[in-house]
Amino acid sequence: MSAMTRTRATPDNVPTPLMGEYFAQRAAAGLIVTDYDAASKYPSC
Repeated sequence: MSAMTRTRATPDNVPTPLMGEYFAQRAAAGLIVTDYDAASKYPSC
C-alpha cells in the first residue's frame, strides 16, 4: 500500500493515534511500505 498523503500528524510532525488506527484498519489488505510526512512547514515551497 503506497502513501496516501492523509497528513494526520501534529504540526510538529509527530504521529497521532489516528494514524495508527488508520493503518491498523488496512493491515489485512497487504504490505504497508510508508506514509507521507512533510519535510517542511511549507511543503509547497
